[in-house]
Amino acid sequence: MATAIYIYCRFSDGTYGYLGNTDVTTGAVGEEIKTGGTNLAQVSDVSVGQAFVGKTMTHACASVSTQGANTGAGIWAGLKNPDGSFAVPIQIGGQTFGDLPALVRPVVMTTGMKAFGAWQLSADSATKVASFFGYASDGYCDLVYATMVDAVKTELVNASGATLGQSFSGKTLQCYYATYGGLYGLNEAGAGNSALYIEAPDGALKGIVPACNASGSGAEQTTPYVKIPIRIGQNDGIFGMSDT
Repeated sequence: MATAIYIYCRFSDGTYGYLGNTDVTTGAVGEEIKTGGTNLAQVSDVSVGQAFVGKTMTHACASVSTQGANTGAGIWAGLKNPDGSFAVPIQIGGQTFGDLPALVRPVVMTTGMKAFGAWQLSADSATKVASFFGYASDGYCDLVYATMVDAVKTELVNASGATLGQSFSGKTLQCYYATYGGLYGLNEAGAGNSALYIEAPDGALKGIVPACNASGSGAEQTTPYVKIPIRIGQNDGIFGMSDT
């Protein structure tokens, strides 16, 4: 039973692009989503930067579709620069959703730029991956994530093992979103916390970020951004504590 991730994008000249990977391996690392579709007037199986070189992407969103089921939950989607760093997040939802949202900033397509996405099985579980995708006011963005542990405070880190504070030190979060693939949320049994939370080194609560279940059985919308600015210090962290 294959699970696909699709990305739909619009460019500043009014043209559109359709990306799809129809067999994405589950997990937070993600896989590239290249041009796809059936009988569409565009080149197939090419990285987004190469396929649309010179165009400026202004809008995009991603969806997850599992063959014969609605249990594929999006973890994250985004554009990556040629050096592998993130350019911008792409909001991700379930099988259906409402709008083609604007990117946090327009991005010019260049050779080497790629679109990526990640998913997991939505289930009644305390041990799914929780993710946080943040975008700072200076244009920097990064993804942190962790597999939750039932009733244990767990810190999210990026692919290199850096904490939120280490990655965003001295920066101000401008917008961000979080996901968790549990059918009944992070805290079904009530002894954990029902959202991800950002703490200062002294334990002071600096932010609360609801984690959406971006699956086909969830709400018919993309995972919305939180747009409350948060200044991040080097020793700040973002945590989750599931209980289900």
